[in-house]
Amino acid sequence: MASRRRSSSPRPTRAPSTCSGRRPTRPLTPRWCCSWRSRGWPRRRRPSSRPVARRPRRWRSSSGAGRRSNGPPRRPWARLPPTPARRECVLRPSWSSVTSWRSGPASVTLRGSSVRRVTPARDIVLLAHGSPDPRHAAGVEELAAHVRERIPGRAVHTAYLDHHPPSPSDAAAVLAGPAVVVPVLLTPAYHATVDVPTAVAEMNRGAGVDVGLADPLGPHHLLLEAAEELLAAEGMLPSPGTAVILYAAGASDSAAVRTVAETIAASPRQGWGPWAVAALDGGTRLDDVLRGLPDEVERTVAVSFMVAEGVLRDRMAQACGRHGVTMVHGALARTSAVARLVLERADSLPG
Repeated sequence: MASRRRSSSPRPTRAPSTCSGRRPTRPLTPRWCCSWRSRGWPRRRRPSSRPVARRPRRWRSSSGAGRRSNGPPRRPWARLPPTPARRECVLRPSWSSVTSWRSGPASVTLRGSSVRRVTPARDIVLLAHGSPDPRHAAGVEELAAHVRERIPGRAVHTAYLDHHPPSPSDAAAVLAGPAVVVPVLLTPAYHATVDVPTAVAEMNRGAGVDVGLADPLGPHHLLLEAAEELLAAEGMLPSPGTAVILYAAGASDSAAVRTVAETIAASPRQGWGPWAVAALDGGTRLDDVLRGLPDEVERTVAVSFMVAEGVLRDRMAQACGRHGVTMVHGALARTSAVARLVLERADSLPG
């Protein structure tokens, strides 16, 4: 027993009870003891008594600028979510962005936006042709009431070129600020090109305020939507076998009447049969339109292409009765599409 050769390699010694400060060669669970800042061992694991054969692994610092020895890595601050950007208040601008606070600028420029003083909207004056039949004025007033419902707090006036008051001068006398005149005319005929500009010029001379002129209601595709509203009110649904005739009063200028047919061609109505235009005077007559309809048409209905009822609409109803054509009740002024068209024309004029 005494002659047994002693190994040349040193005998492994037992690891001390305290932490040696070295990191194990195998990965450990990330549960560090209370002395982890001093590179201590995990509380439940101790280093093996076997000698370490390879150099302990080093940890790279979180910043990447250098290396440090064993121990837990520092917190990678770069992986934290970015701080949300600070939002600027649009109601209370920063002092650096205001040009002159005490002088009260007309526009206050903020970071990436601009807050400007809002110009009040112009009052609206509906300028119609007028008629000795009181139903015409009642229809225009009904249209004005529909427009007022859509823009509460904004004044809407009515005026007429002929036959009865209020005249354009009467409407200008009650204006409290800038206004816009919307001609209640469905075609760009003589009244829209001559009479209406003359009346607006007189309003500017006598009112003392700025009075602008918008385009007339027609031609516009919303007038076709208004006709469909009247058809729906009668319970008539779109059908390929139903032809629709827009019955207009006509004008001395036949080119103005053709604009209605051009609007139909540009905005065809879905689900219906052919749409056509007939006129009492200055255009294609009703009997000529009926002869030009295709043989596939099973039913023909007519819609009065008039803003309001009156003597002319009575003549249209009589002509439709002679030719066996059904004419729907009402006029375009009672539809919501025409009220939207008035606002579109009025807002097209800059304040």
